[in-house]
Formats: sequence, C-alpha cells, structure tokens
Amino acid sequence: MNLNIRLKKHLRNVKNGETEKSAIAAHAWSERHRIETKAKLLKQPISNIQMCILPEMSVVVSWMSHNENCTNVIKFSIDNDSQLVLKSTELSSVEEAVNSLHCIKDCWAVVLGENDSHIILWEHCTGVLVRKIHYPRNNTIFQWVQEDQGFLFIAASTQNHVKFIVVNLTNSKWKQLQQFSLPETHKLMGVAVDKGRLVAVLLQGNCMLGFKVWINTC
Repeated sequence: MNLNIRLKKHLRNVKNGETEKSAIAAHAWSERHRIETKAKLLKQPISNIQMCILPEMSVVVSWMSHNENCTNVIKFSIDNDSQLVLKSTELSSVEEAVNSLHCIKDCWAVVLGENDSHIILWEHCTGVLVRKIHYPRNNTIFQWVQEDQGFLFIAASTQNHVKFIVVNLTNSKWKQLQQFSLPETHKLMGVAVDKGRLVAVLLQGNCMLGFKVWINTC
C-alpha cells in the first residue's frame, strides 16, 4: 500500500484580480492500482507546510494560512477495514508557527511539533492537543525524539552544535544534557534510550566517541 500527499493550488479571477485557493490532497493506491483520494479544501493561500510520516500508514500535515496567525494540522490515514479508503482527522490548531513535525519513538500515539518558543504534543488519533512546553531557542533543528519513562529525549542541531535535551513530561521542565561541536569535530552516528539512560555515539575524526547519561530528575 502506498500513500502520497499533494498540495494543489488554484487561481480564480475575482473583480479584476486573482485569489488563490489551495487543497491538501492525499492519494492511496495498491498494487492493483485502485486509487482513493481524500482532500482538505482551503479557501486561501497557505505557507510553512510541514509533514511527518507515522508508522501505521498515515501522515500528519501542518500549514499556515496567509491571513491567519495560526497553524492547522490534519492527519490522513488508511482505513483498517477497507485497507484503501482514506480517513482524515483534524488536530487542534495552534496560534503560532510550527517549524517541523516529528513522530516520537516508543510513543506511537503522539506527534510532536516545534518552533523557536514551544514544543507541542498532539494525540493524533483524537486530534487533542496534549501539552505545550515552553522551550525558547534559536535556529535549532530537531533530529531525533524518543520517549522513555515519562521523559522526552531530543537530539537537536544548530549550525555549529548538536545538543541532547531531556524534557520531563510531568512538570514540563527541561535541561540540556550535553553539547558537541559540529561539523568540524563531531558527527552524530546514533542515539538510544532505555530506562532513563541516554547513550549517543559520535564520530570524532576517524574515532568513535560515545557518552552515557543517567537521568534521575529534571
């Protein structure tokens, strides 16, 4: 089974001018070439489109409307009964930009969005906004996210560094665990978390460098 997402734009003349309409459309097809389409029609131009592929054959898409200061979020998924008919679930919108979307390893029901001020968590099966965590930063890109025992572990990179961050999902407190210089000295090769212990492997020149951190409180 395959799933494809498209953004369609339409122009329509209105009183000597043009207005732009958009549609977020999902297409599913199988080896037998049967095609099913589900679309979210939008009456205005959109920007800042983000996308996240989820393990259970679904995708979450977010976008901002040009005349609204909010981000809309929708999930397209394959229906388990028909194995082809697409379903869509609208997630709670937020009054801010979303710079990227991520699925969380070992926490399949939650999708994460982030910007320079917040980490945002949605329960994507129901669309409910679970939590918004204040985490101010600049020009940071999330590379990897995993949940373990109520903590959210994040590997995030800037132009010059890779940072490892832990967030307590109970009280929304966070702290930085380690920071390494990139790309001249270190290259992130892999990360794993188990029972409150984060292990990361980095490449330093031609040598492998590993570090281990136990998380007790945050």
